Amino acid sequence: MTSAEAFLAGSNHSSARIRQQQGRLRRMFRLFFLGIGALFLLLYLWQVRTEIQRQQETRTEAQLLKLEKLAQKIRTRIDENFHDLVFLAQVLRYQPGQSPFPDAQSRAILRSFQQSHQGSLAINVLSADGDTVVWSTNPSQSPIPLAPSKEFTPIGNRSDWLLADPRYAPHYHHWIVPIRISLHDASGKRIGYLGRPTPLQEIRIDTASEYTQVYLYKHQKLLAELHQDGSWGPAQGMVPTTHLLRVAMPDYPWTLEVHWQPVPWWAALRPLAWLQVSLPFLAILVLLYFLDRGAQGVLREMFSLRELQAAALAVQHRILGESRADAVPESFCDALLAETPIAVALVLQFRDGQSILLGRAVPKTDQTRFDTCLGLRQAVKLPAPFEIAIGEALRSGRTQYLRQPPPLCAAERGKALEQTGIDMAVIQPIENSEGGAAWGAVLCQYPSKLISTANLTLFLEQSSHYVLEPARQGWYPSADPRSEANKIVSSLRT
Repeated sequence: MTSAEAFLAGSNHSSARIRQQQGRLRRMFRLFFLGIGALFLLLYLWQVRTEIQRQQETRTEAQLLKLEKLAQKIRTRIDENFHDLVFLAQVLRYQPGQSPFPDAQSRAILRSFQQSHQGSLAINVLSADGDTVVWSTNPSQSPIPLAPSKEFTPIGNRSDWLLADPRYAPHYHHWIVPIRISLHDASGKRIGYLGRPTPLQEIRIDTASEYTQVYLYKHQKLLAELHQDGSWGPAQGMVPTTHLLRVAMPDYPWTLEVHWQPVPWWAALRPLAWLQVSLPFLAILVLLYFLDRGAQGVLREMFSLRELQAAALAVQHRILGESRADAVPESFCDALLAETPIAVALVLQFRDGQSILLGRAVPKTDQTRFDTCLGLRQAVKLPAPFEIAIGEALRSGRTQYLRQPPPLCAAERGKALEQTGIDMAVIQPIENSEGGAAWGAVLCQYPSKLISTANLTLFLEQSSHYVLEPARQGWYPSADPRSEANKIVSSLRT
């Protein structure tokens, strides 16, 4: 193995090692940012869980408050009806010898009271045993009361205030609570009862929902249910529940219970709450994404520069091993394709208004196509964007770039070039080592996703200047490159 071959083998080994290091570092950075993202995801889930628990506690407190309010509302409404009966009992007078049948004036008072109180179903005067309706403000009232006397129990420490369990009254088409008070004569003897059915429809509260149900109990016996539409009625079956609250009604033999299901986790928070919880997490994820992209870009730039530095040494060593000066451009182009991701490399000179091809390297599958349209040591006709860019590079001495360059040949681009994803072209002027105007240009096409344009430009500035300038003598007759560039650019633009 010659020294040149040994050097190239070592260079290839070094490039492979650099790529391995790059792969390891990129994976480490990716895992680092993924780990941070996973940590923030756990924090986000913990925060969501905490917020849902807080909302559930708030909901439980709200349910308890509503239940207490409903219990107070039921008690207040029934107490009001008892106070009305106490007032009416004080003004009630009886037909002589027919007590507790009210006299004409008392009947008029009871009817007037009934008419002035909307929602009042009836006021009934009952016999001493409580099982017969003697008189009623409702003419269609049956003589048999809705609840027999044995079902009434006193409430609290008021022995004269009697209460029965809620029930449905077909005559009124309502669920009612029967209540009554005792009537006494002057000697204190009970002579009858004054009763009034209290409709439960008057006692409602916004407690029922899709996941909630309210029940009325007496000693573990289910009496009634607050339906979804806010009306009271018979229990329609217990909803599946994992949450229950119970509130007792003081002085009354009843207990209110509210049962509810846990809402789905996605419905536990309102959209605004979800936004408040999720927005910081999403912002952190976006920040981590861009940090990862930035870190990957920095690594790519750093290792790309290292690879190009190693490639520059390999290219220079290959050129120095070339014995013939006229073969240097061709060897230079071959080395570019071998050591870098460059897909097409040309060395050109403008002379007599034409582009002279001094060196060329293309993919092997496109070799025949380029032999036809780009012959060595011949004037070649490149597409206008390339001609203008080369002329500008020679005239200004600055690197020129083309994004999405057209095919170099008149025919469509070859399959190999299509597969490489070429989307950039760079034209690097080649200056004299002692200064002055550029005498030639290097044209390279390459995929921008595989190599940094800035790093490639630096690589070409160094490689083309130090490698091609010593072999410039004898390639072509001397000419004024600046005037040639101005001439071709002006003719193309015209």
